[in-house]
Formats: sequence, structure tokens, C-alpha cells
Amino acid sequence: MSLQKAGWLVTVVASLIAVGVLVGVGYYGYAATTFCVGAAAAINLR
Repeated sequence: MSLQKAGWLVTVVASLIAVGVLVGVGYYGYAATTFCVGAAAAINLR
């Protein structure tokens, strides 16, 4: 795995963790925005 892909993977994982925390405390709008950031980063893993 290249360093570039590893960086994007870390971004995706961090975004998913953040989404879980944000949904847990009721910040649905911020969670949706963070999810979109993670989805955009996941596109770069292809």
C-alpha cells in the first residue's frame, strides 16, 4: 500500500469515527457533512 492510499484510508476511518460520535451527541448536520468528507476521501482509495 502506498503512503498516499494509507493517508486517505486514515482520513476515511477518522471521518467514520467522527460521524459516530457526532450522531451519538445529536449533531446530525455536522455528522452528514463529515460523512461527505469521508465519502470524498474514499473515492481516492480506488
